[in-house]
Amino acid sequence: MRDIDRARRRGGAPKGGDPAWRRLERLREDKRTAELVSDFDDYDIGLDDDKPKPARRGR
Repeated sequence: MRDIDRARRRGGAPKGGDPAWRRLERLREDKRTAELVSDFDDYDIGLDDDKPKPARRGR
């Protein structure tokens, strides 16, 4: 039993860190998200900063 306890304390992921597979998943997710978001600037959705915004009417 002592050998098992020692092996358990020594092995495993580093303290405070994610396992390698999770870091790999996160990198993959970040890359995919960057690809999806990268072309948002190519579309004109009608929000021009140089046009004055209409005043809101109070109720």
